[in-house]
Amino acid sequence: SDWATTENFQLAAGRLSVTPTQLSATLQMPNGKTSKTFTVTNTGGAPVEVKFGERDNGFELLRADGSTVTRQQVLGSGGAPEQRLTVPTSFAAKASGKEAKAAAAAVGPNAAPWTDIANYPATIMDNRVVNLDGKVYSLGGGNGEASTTKNYAYDPAAQTWTAIADLPGARNAVTAGVVNGKIIVSGGWGDAGPDSATWSYDPGANTWTELADNPAPRAAAGQGVVDGKLYAVGGCTTASCTPMSNSVVRYDPTSDTWETMANYPKSVAFASCGGIDGVLYCTGGNDGSAAQKSSYAFDPGANTWTAIADAPTDNWASAYAVASGKLLVVGGSQGGAISNAGFAYDPAAGSWSNLPNANTARYRGGAACGFYKIGGSSGSFDAAPESEVLPGFEGCSESAADVSWMTVDKSEVTLAPGAKVTVTVGLTANVDQPGTYSGAVAISENTPYSVAPVAVTMTANPPKTWGKLMGTVTGTSCQGATSPLAGAVVQVDSWAASYTFATDAEGKYAYWVDRRNNPLTMIVAKDGWKPQTRQTRIDTATPTVENFGLAPIRC
Repeated sequence: SDWATTENFQLAAGRLSVTPTQLSATLQMPNGKTSKTFTVTNTGGAPVEVKFGERDNGFELLRADGSTVTRQQVLGSGGAPEQRLTVPTSFAAKASGKEAKAAAAAVGPNAAPWTDIANYPATIMDNRVVNLDGKVYSLGGGNGEASTTKNYAYDPAAQTWTAIADLPGARNAVTAGVVNGKIIVSGGWGDAGPDSATWSYDPGANTWTELADNPAPRAAAGQGVVDGKLYAVGGCTTASCTPMSNSVVRYDPTSDTWETMANYPKSVAFASCGGIDGVLYCTGGNDGSAAQKSSYAFDPGANTWTAIADAPTDNWASAYAVASGKLLVVGGSQGGAISNAGFAYDPAAGSWSNLPNANTARYRGGAACGFYKIGGSSGSFDAAPESEVLPGFEGCSESAADVSWMTVDKSEVTLAPGAKVTVTVGLTANVDQPGTYSGAVAISENTPYSVAPVAVTMTANPPKTWGKLMGTVTGTSCQGATSPLAGAVVQVDSWAASYTFATDAEGKYAYWVDRRNNPLTMIVAKDGWKPQTRQTRIDTATPTVENFGLAPIRC
């Protein structure tokens, strides 16, 4: 009593130092290989648990003239002009007849790097979208007035939507994920509020199978897959969405059972979630009175949520997906307006970065790895069919450790204070195309300090028998105006192999081919235009340039 007792504490923590921070090599296709090393040292005062993971940061295709064509993850500002629609929004399952209607927003410009794809076959919002074996599946949703049973699959090569088997019941804002080659769908708004039914879709058989009921049926829950289990986070408890829930459940397809996990730190609906390297990450959502930008990570082993860096802005009802080891979020309601802005969370860096602005501002739409953005509303319940893709995010495995040209010899170690470990990175030029491949070794650790990934670059030179096939595809309108055709399908067939790829935003294509495949038959096509076909030959001494000018099917 009547005294101040001083107690000072000095806490020890681990801290990592990495040398070198960049690795690079130049190799000859197809069998060139080498290895590089870096050293990680614990310079701190406590043991550190360290995990290593691979990251794919994109690819630059080598042109025959020495220049490059970039195909990589696009981070940073840019894209279409920023759009902010100050229009009515709603949490409810559907329009009540008293909802304030918002005039449909004009479709944004087709600005690189986002590229418009074929419109969804119907106006759609509150759909959930997944990527399975390279095809994009949009499941359920509605037109703003009623839920639907209809589902469609998008084939990026054919650039067409195809109907698949209907859901057994009409559903809006379901929880969906890909597990063991099947699509699991649960919850969502049924005829009388959130429904507990859960189904599995087999793409081979094109059939749905009933599974165990969801014990905490919710609509507009955050969704994610971690270690082969589907998570549903929070969501709407009624048709009007309020109150929101903080419950978390996960489905195990091996035992066909549901398990209740630790509650989410906030009661929210329309949050954005995704599983990366065994951890579930979530951001945003709305608690019924305010949008959130707080973000959290869930450790399934410890069954605990931990706060991570806040998102750049509050957000709810965004389109979101996990791709190439990042949680991608685009559109939705941001700062009180429907936006076309996007951002990405990189667990390896522990930080958010901007994505290029999308072509359209939408909320309550769907998205999938690729990065595909499908449908959504421009305000209130004005559902829209417009769809688009941000190329460069094709890494769709739950774990980001799937870089075909790179290997890491260690997955995890524990370093005592002062201890060090040498990590060996293997590089191989057994790749599809010559060019510069960029990646990184992500380093995650349990210290108060972040560690930047080790950058890895491999330049793969072409075999001597390969030559470059390149060109531009244009279209001439009925009025005589000529412009590049983005997304035109270029198919190349030979006696040895067949290749299919699409033109970029400038209508250009480029591909290296073995001259021993000569002669080549080329077919170029795009919806609404007359296809063309011709033969050509590869020459290793000079690029083979084949330009195509397509005419409309009808005027």
